[in-house]
Amino acid sequence: CDWSSDVCSSDLAVLGHDVTPHFLVNDIFMVFFFGIAAKEITESCLPGGSLNPPSKAINPILATLGYIMSPDGKKVLLIHRNVRQNDMHLGKYNGLGGKLERDEDVISGLRREIREELAMEISVHEPVTVVKHAFTHFKITLHAFAAEWTGGTPQKIGVADWAWVTPDMVDSYAFAHADRKIIAALRRHKRPAID
Repeated sequence: CDWSSDVCSSDLAVLGHDVTPHFLVNDIFMVFFFGIAAKEITESCLPGGSLNPPSKAINPILATLGYIMSPDGKKVLLIHRNVRQNDMHLGKYNGLGGKLERDEDVISGLRREIREELAMEISVHEPVTVVKHAFTHFKITLHAFAAEWTGGTPQKIGVADWAWVTPDMVDSYAFAHADRKIIAALRRHKRPAID
C-alpha cells in the first residue's frame, strides 16, 4: 500500500471501509473535530458561558472610554488593569470607562464609570472616535471621548492603580489593540488629549 496516495487497499477495514489515508483524515479526524466543536458550543451555551444569553453573542457590548486630561492639560490619566486575574488585558493600561447600563447614554455612562472607579468628576469633550472590536467570544463598541478632570480626589475604588502620564511617555505603556486605535484618534483629534 502506498500511504502517500488516496488509492490504497488493505486488509484492515472499519465498519466496512478500507483504512486509507483519505478515510483516516476525512472520516475519523472529522468525527473528533466535530465532537470537540459540539463540546465547546454546548459549554458556551450553558449559564455563565460566553454565548449565554444568546443576545450576548449577537449584540455587541456598548462601552465608553474616556482619556482624562489633568487640569493643566499636560498629562493624561491611565488606569492599570491589574485587578482581575481573568482579565484578557491584564497588565495593560487604558483610559477610564466601562459597559453602559440598560437605557444609559454614552456621556452619562462615562461619568458614572469614572465616579465608580476613581470618585472623579469630569467635563466630557466631544466624541473622539468609535472603535468596534471583535474578540473570540464577544463584540464590543467603544465610544471614546477626551475629558477633563473637574473635581473629586482620585481614589482606588474600582481600580488598583493609575498613572498621570505625559504625552511623550504614552507609547512606553502597554495597551490593547482597540486602545491603540483610540490613542491614534486622540492624536488626530482637533482638540487633542494626547499630542
